[in-house]
This record gives sequence, structure tokens and C-alpha cells, in this order.
Amino acid sequence: MVTFYAMSERDFMFDFFSYGIAIEDKATKYLIAYYKYLMYYLLYLTLPNLVTITYVVSCRICSECIQQLCLKGEKCSPKAFTTGVQIGLMKDRKYIMNLAEEIQTVFSRGSFFICMTNFMSCLSNLGQVIFYLTQNVAPTLIEILFISFNALTSMLSIFYYAGQIPTEMKRLTQVLKNKFEDRVLLGIDQDNSLVERLLIEENTFVMSGCDLIFFTRNGILTVLGTILTYGLLILSLDLKQKTE
Repeated sequence: MVTFYAMSERDFMFDFFSYGIAIEDKATKYLIAYYKYLMYYLLYLTLPNLVTITYVVSCRICSECIQQLCLKGEKCSPKAFTTGVQIGLMKDRKYIMNLAEEIQTVFSRGSFFICMTNFMSCLSNLGQVIFYLTQNVAPTLIEILFISFNALTSMLSIFYYAGQIPTEMKRLTQVLKNKFEDRVLLGIDQDNSLVERLLIEENTFVMSGCDLIFFTRNGILTVLGTILTYGLLILSLDLKQKTE
């Protein structure tokens, strides 16, 4: 990016990096720009993305464990779905729930700050498009597209993979309900009604960021709609100022 700005005729970005202080020496000016870009991409892009990847992989592993439990329940015949099998499924589900709670405890704050940072980055990029695009078209567009793509990908991946856990939990509950219904239709009495109640009760765990942002699949459309709404609001304010 520094090379792109250096090839342009205007030095407004270098003035921005030096806080408006005029620097005549080009080597010093480029060194400051390289350093600030390095720190920016390291602190904002690299480290949060590493946390996001770790969080997403952890949620993916947890959801796959639930999927395996669903397959195990589906393959079991109604007659073979005895109390011993039910208790085994309950133990497996308890282990998965403990795993999800540990992931929530470790990544609650990190996921919250990452989502807020990426959301504000998207709004900042919209403002940059409006106010700075005329200064230097090509470098600004490249930078905005790269950062916006990274921010949206990181934020939406958190909502998608973390939101897969409650979806799979609902599916598991439905599979268990179907098994108990099949046993009733076959005239098989349930030996332990307490185990049945514990298995079929709604036990949905929703991942969240500091209990302020809840990660569900429906949240993806909410995030995109919010960004679009604020983007149109910023654009309308800019157009209103230009017409006055």
C-alpha cells in the first residue's frame, strides 16, 4: 500500500501518518508509513484473525461431536434404545455441553471485541469511501476492499460456526423425541421416565460474546442489515451536505 501511495501525486496519506507534520525526507516518510502499516495489519488483522480461527475451529469440533451423537441416535433401533443406551447418550451430551461451556468461558470477551472491532471497521470503511475516495482512487479502493472483506469474513464466520451449536442441539433433541415416540408406537414401555424427561427437554446452548451478542445463524442477516442501514444513513447525510 505504501508503494501505491508513493506512486500517486498526492501525499495526503503520508501527511495522515505523520499527523500533519511536513516531512521532507522521503526515506523517513516511507519508513514511518511502512512501520504504521506493519503495526496496523499485525495488531488489527493478524492477531484477531488467529483468535477467530481458533474460536471457529473449536465451535466446529463441538458441533461435529453433536452431529456424531445425532447419527448414533438415528442408527439405534427403537427396540435397542434401552435405558442403558439412553444414559450413554446423556453422558455424551453432558460432555459436549461442558466442552461448549469451556469454549464460551475462554472466548466470550475475545469474540465480543472482535465482532465490535470488525463492525466498526466496516462503518469506518464506508466513511473512507465517501470522504477519501476522491483523493486517491486505486490504493484506497484496494485497501478498503481488503479490510472490509477480512472484517466481514471474520465476523460472519463467528456467527455461522458458533450458531451451528444450538442448531445441532435442537436436532439432537428432535432425534431423541422421535426415538421415544417410536418406542411408544411399538408398545415398548419406558423403564425410567426420569431419563426420558432429561433427554427430551430443551437443552439448547447459545454461544455469546459477554452475554451481549448472541451468535446464531439468524444473526448473520441482522449484522448485514445493520451495516447496510448505517451505510445508507452515512451516504444520505453526505449527499444532504453536498446539496446544501
